[in-house]
Amino acid sequence: MSREDREIRFNGAELTPVTVQASKAIKGDELIYSLLGAQGQLSAWPAIAAFGDNHQAKLYVQTENDLTMQAKLYDSVTETGYFLSGTVDPSANPAVLDLGANMAELQVASGMQGAQLDVQGDLKQEDRYAKRYFVSKGANVTAACYVESDGYRYTFTNQVGKVERDVTLGIGHDFRNMRTKNQVFEAGEVNKRVYTDYRDEMNNALADISNVEIAKIGDRVETTGIVFTVEDAMKEEAMTVQTNGEGEVAYEPADPNVSTLAAGSILDYQIYDSSNQAVGDSLQADTPELVEVGTPLLEGDYALKLAKQNFLTNVVRLSGQSNISIYEDKTSYSEISVELPPGYAPEDLAYGQAELQSQKDGSLPGYVWFNRGKLIIPNDIDLSKDRKYVLHLALYLDSTSGERDLYYNQAILTGEELMNLKEVSYPSSAVAIEPEADDLPVDYYVAFVQADFPVAGFDNSYRAYVQAYGANGSIKVGKVIFKPQQFDMLFQGSNGASTAYALKRNVRMADATGKWSMQNPGIHHVQLQGKQSFVGFNAQNAGSDETSIYFESGTGVLFNEAYVSPGNYRLFITTESGSSDDEPWSLYWRSRSAYRIDKDTVVPFTGSADPASSSLRVTQRLEEGRVVLTVDPTIRSGDLELQEVLASHKGYYNYVPGIVTVRDSGQRKVYEALAMDSNEGFEISKTLADGTYSISFSQPVGPNKDIAVSNSFTVVSTGVVPGGGGGGGGGGFPGGGIPPVGGNPAQPESPTTMVFKTADIPAPRNGIVSLQIKASEAAVLPASILGGEGAKNAIQLEGEHGAVTIPAAVLQQLSGLVGREQLDNAQVSMSLMPVTDSELSAALNTTTGTAVQSAGKVYDFKLSITGKDGISNTLALFDEPITLSFDVNPEADKRLTNVYYIAEAGTLTYVPAQRVGDRLVAKVSHFSKYGVLEVRRAFVDVNAAHWARGAIEELASKQIVSGVSSNAFAPNKSVSRAEFTAMLVQALGLTADPTSEFKDVPASAWYGATVAAAYKHGLVQGVSADSFAPNKPVTREEMAVILVNARKKLDLGSLSSSAASFRDSAKISGWAAEAVDIANANGLIRGDARGFFNPKGMATRAEAAQVLANMLHENA
Repeated sequence: MSREDREIRFNGAELTPVTVQASKAIKGDELIYSLLGAQGQLSAWPAIAAFGDNHQAKLYVQTENDLTMQAKLYDSVTETGYFLSGTVDPSANPAVLDLGANMAELQVASGMQGAQLDVQGDLKQEDRYAKRYFVSKGANVTAACYVESDGYRYTFTNQVGKVERDVTLGIGHDFRNMRTKNQVFEAGEVNKRVYTDYRDEMNNALADISNVEIAKIGDRVETTGIVFTVEDAMKEEAMTVQTNGEGEVAYEPADPNVSTLAAGSILDYQIYDSSNQAVGDSLQADTPELVEVGTPLLEGDYALKLAKQNFLTNVVRLSGQSNISIYEDKTSYSEISVELPPGYAPEDLAYGQAELQSQKDGSLPGYVWFNRGKLIIPNDIDLSKDRKYVLHLALYLDSTSGERDLYYNQAILTGEELMNLKEVSYPSSAVAIEPEADDLPVDYYVAFVQADFPVAGFDNSYRAYVQAYGANGSIKVGKVIFKPQQFDMLFQGSNGASTAYALKRNVRMADATGKWSMQNPGIHHVQLQGKQSFVGFNAQNAGSDETSIYFESGTGVLFNEAYVSPGNYRLFITTESGSSDDEPWSLYWRSRSAYRIDKDTVVPFTGSADPASSSLRVTQRLEEGRVVLTVDPTIRSGDLELQEVLASHKGYYNYVPGIVTVRDSGQRKVYEALAMDSNEGFEISKTLADGTYSISFSQPVGPNKDIAVSNSFTVVSTGVVPGGGGGGGGGGFPGGGIPPVGGNPAQPESPTTMVFKTADIPAPRNGIVSLQIKASEAAVLPASILGGEGAKNAIQLEGEHGAVTIPAAVLQQLSGLVGREQLDNAQVSMSLMPVTDSELSAALNTTTGTAVQSAGKVYDFKLSITGKDGISNTLALFDEPITLSFDVNPEADKRLTNVYYIAEAGTLTYVPAQRVGDRLVAKVSHFSKYGVLEVRRAFVDVNAAHWARGAIEELASKQIVSGVSSNAFAPNKSVSRAEFTAMLVQALGLTADPTSEFKDVPASAWYGATVAAAYKHGLVQGVSADSFAPNKPVTREEMAVILVNARKKLDLGSLSSSAASFRDSAKISGWAAEAVDIANANGLIRGDARGFFNPKGMATRAEAAQVLANMLHENA
């Protein structure tokens, strides 16, 4: 569809009937169906149809994709259940699926008297317990069964897997806790959830123990709908689909609380320390799957031992223990107590912010923060002993009246005083005021209000948000507690129509009496040249270091004027571009310099680029034979500079990158790519010959509308160093073979070698000569491909299970191995020897817990040239990558299936690849053994139910993450800044000179190279100018900033942006707020189930794995 379409017609004649029959189905029984993708995966949310009187359900579809069907039926007469599933091809004639055609029986062993059995598939339907079940062969199922004894119901589950034959489920008597790997928590953390996993020798899990009477009440509850899971950022979320009886389908989040029915404690536990001494009181649990531990524990190792099971042992007997590790954050920093104002308790502290500035120039010597009632100052912060610094503390306190009060404390201290600081005392001179401005314009509507605290003798100031409410020109501000000083209240808002306001009121304190007054400094009218309209406006004090906020009017509202209080401001203005038929694009502008608003002002601005003042600055340097251009575009219109452009689509905003193009003197395009964050400048790395080039930067500013700037530069060098490879904007991977054009295909000289003569070589298509080698294990090519016009083309060898594409540069590199005089009658040999499964198994040397199986072909590749003297020369390393395309087994797990390099020692190295149709396409710089493998890395502390298991397994298979030991991942352990940076760099495949800018990141450290790469690609910053704090835990808001930097800096796709509505949004640091909004809008990171983001919380290894997996999926 396009925006020009005004009508959609559905043609019933194009629908195909699909009939599904099941002899055990009765009228009204539900049939679940969903669409399958090309790889056999679910590609649409499930829907529901119903069986009719004739045991059939009929669908009418228009698709070429297969459909998967699932039905769960119950025969009340025989107390037998049926779990039936199958796949149907709608293009078959007729398209008929008999769900009951091929079944296997599932039953509980005869010794389990009165046992009831239930079976579930990937789409979970209502529990239907029966004496036995019949299941479609090939179905992947989980079984649950329960038995009742002595007033208790015991429920067990078993991951049966794919059913190919009759299955009898036995249940053991002795269940041992298999969750023995240490579960890690931080010292001082309360409400720790310690998980248990009781299993018998047949791998049955004890899922629940409940009072029979309570369980039977639950049995009476009839649930409706089918439960399935969708991946939602950091966890899998359960959803339901159901019909309303009229054929309409609804999807809803599943109720997370319908689980355990137990009442009271069924298990008692006791914590023991490393010397086997009991710690704290006994703990009670009402489920066999977890224990809530609220006992405060010091650093060390502990055991959670089962003290008593409060039911008889005739059915099950439990044993074993869970292990706990408590650690203290050893990062070197000082925790400084902060005294609260009188009348406030620690529990009244909602959140706090801290900032440290140099009084000399306003720079930030390092990152300080406020956490758990403490001011945190890293010990390695860059402080000069005698220099003075300004410490700002802004604490938000919940009052008994329900308001949120601001406590602001400003202190000027020397570096030495800061290093020795033990407590920030509450100043005895502090006052509390509740300012009220009653002289604002009567049509003023408040957007936000800030208190702006200056520093005596210092240009910069500190802004803190305050609560405010009111109307009709009178705005009451929440309580502000501070040391008596002059400060300003800043009122940002509009009249809801054509006027924006950025108003200031001066709060003045009378030193002698402590009384305050609010003064109106006046007001001035501000307009854009020609009374042009705008949708966002802010006037920010020129000395403020706060990130700009564009207050925007709202959909459909255009400003044409603003009223601003006198002052020295940086103006931030948002305009819109686009016709009335298009969704608007937002253009964000900033004044070139500070504006002195002391009279009514018209801001020069045309909306178009001014050629005289706009520019494209280009500098160059030479690195390893490549020209590295630093490009800095500046687009100006009057006194405003363009900062960024966002395009709107259905309420979501996406960042619009610019386009940079380089042309040679003949105006041939030699480079073109997207440029992200272009207002900050960017670099281009490209191999360029000596000569003069033109470069242009074009910024789209609306549908079919661009603003462009250009320049030229000259490359003068001692010659391009060979082997640099091509830079540029990157192209797509080839997705399969191109049929030969002209010539007759060569016939194989032997069953395993295909020999091509000059006459066999077809004409190129799009610069590629494609040759079919069928099932051959080697191809021999004539020397004609290396000279003349042939030297310009790549060679693609298309086999039965994949393809190899050799670029022209590698062919030329190959010819250089023998010299020009040896090229006559030379032959190029490409060998791709299959590696059998048995050979692969014998060669592999994998770590504990790693299961490897072939998911396609594995080959041993070699490329060589034989000169006329008969001497063969093998090419080991390539100047440009060779492209390998592998067919993939459609039954392989897509998450865990990748291309790997198999070294001589048997180790595996993950090779990034792109999925193109049914193939994985990778680029390699050397030859050896490569193939498609399904690699599953299991960890004992990440069970099947863990919310991040999929992400952890996927990233472990790609070697992006690894365990903390040979068999443990420690998903709940906090992740340090160094660890998360290493994961990100590994995920993106970045490299750089390992020399770091930070004194605490030595090149020899395991994280040295990854931190250097991340910093040089603009993904991370230090906590100070020369410190990175590699061992400091990364917070969730820091993680959001790093992820968004990665997406922007590395041009990994467009980004939506919409304000996140977390319940603790006010706790998000100003420097991280935009990144959190973007990360949330793009599914990179989410809040918890209660609506909290927890910005200052330490990210866990599991969370880090999930957000990185989210990013990789978004890129795909």
